[in-house]
Amino acid sequence: MRSIFYTLFVSALVAVVYAFPDHSGTCLSDQATIEGVPGSPMGKMVTTLNYNFQIKMNNNNYLPKGSPVQFTVSGKTPFKGLLLYAVDSQKNHVGSWNTPTGFKLLTSPQCKGDPSGTLSHADANPKGPNLSFMWTPPANDVGPINFVGTIVQSGEAGFQIIKVPTNFTVAGSKVTGPSTTGGSGNSTTSTSGSSADPSSSSTRSDASSLTRSALLLQLTAVITLLFYYL
Repeated sequence: MRSIFYTLFVSALVAVVYAFPDHSGTCLSDQATIEGVPGSPMGKMVTTLNYNFQIKMNNNNYLPKGSPVQFTVSGKTPFKGLLLYAVDSQKNHVGSWNTPTGFKLLTSPQCKGDPSGTLSHADANPKGPNLSFMWTPPANDVGPINFVGTIVQSGEAGFQIIKVPTNFTVAGSKVTGPSTTGGSGNSTTSTSGSSADPSSSSTRSDASSLTRSALLLQLTAVITLLFYYL
C-alpha cells in the first residue's frame, strides 16, 4: 500500500512539473508569473535572446472587422514556446489569430477577452526562428491596443518578453485609453522588457490561479486513486 501511495505521489509531481510542454501555462507575459509556473519549464527571463515582433498597419490604425494583418516573429535562433496577444486598455485580449501547425489558441477562463485572442505553442518542437502569423482585428472599436508576447528559446536558454512600442487605434476613434508610446509609421518593431503586459500587475492573481488549478487537479487525482486502492 505504501508503495502504491509513493508511486501515485511521484506521478502527480511529475505531471505538475511537466504540465505545460504543449502550451504556455499562463495567459500573461509577466516575468514573475512565467517563472512561477511549477517546475519553471520556460526557464528564466533573458533580455538578450534577440527576438523581435513586427506588425504593419497603415498609420498604425486597425479596422474593425477588417482584413487580417501580418505579424512577424523574427530572430536568429529557433524557439520552442510562444505566448502572443493584442491587449486593450480594459486588459482584454482582442482580435483573433490563425493557428499554423505547432501552435494553438488558449481558451482558459483566465485568458480574458476574445476566445481566439491568445496564441500559444502546441508542442515543444523547435520553430522558426522567423515566422509570420495573421491577426484579425476585433469586430468593434475597442480603443488603443498593443501587442505583447513571450518567446521561449528553451527551458535551458530561457525566455524573452517583448512588447511592440506603439499603440494601435481606429482612425478617428473616440474610445480613450493609454497614451501612445511610440511613433506613427507604417511598420513597428518591438522592444523587450521584464513585465511587458500593461495589465500584468493587477491581473497576476488570475494567471497564478491557472497554476494553482493545475496543482489542485493533480492532488485531487491522487486522493481519488488513494480511496480507490484503499
